[in-house]
Amino acid sequence: MVDKFPAEQQRIVKDLQDTVERLNTIARNVTPIKISKATGWFDLPDASPDEPGSGVRLYSSSGKLGVKNADGETLSIPIADVDNPANFSSPSSQTGDWASASAYTQLRADCARLHDTLRDLMNAMRSAGLMR
Repeated sequence: MVDKFPAEQQRIVKDLQDTVERLNTIARNVTPIKISKATGWFDLPDASPDEPGSGVRLYSSSGKLGVKNADGETLSIPIADVDNPANFSSPSSQTGDWASASAYTQLRADCARLHDTLRDLMNAMRSAGLMR
C-alpha cells in the first residue's frame, strides 16, 4: 500500500530533529544543581568526566568511586580486602658481634611501633568503610 502522507512524515521527522537539537543546546548550557542534602541514594554511572572549573567532581570508574579536581588530578577510593601485616618473628634481643643488643632492641621496638600504627590505621579505615 502506498503511503498517503509522505510529506507529513518528513515534516514530523524534521520537527523532531529540530526539537532534539534545541534540547541538546539547552542541556549544554544548564548550570548544575547544587545538592546539599540527599533524601535517598545516588547512582553514579561509570564515566570519565572532564575537570570541574573548581572544586572536585565525583565519578565512578569500573564500579569504584573516584574524584577529579580542577587540575585534572584523580583519586580513586578503593574498597578492597587488605590483610594486616604479619607480626615480627625475630627475637626481642640478639647476641653476636655484628650489633649491640641495645641497638637491635631499639630498632625492633621502632618497627613494632610502626607495625602497631599501621594496624590501627587499617582498622580505622575498615571501621569507616574505606576498606574491608
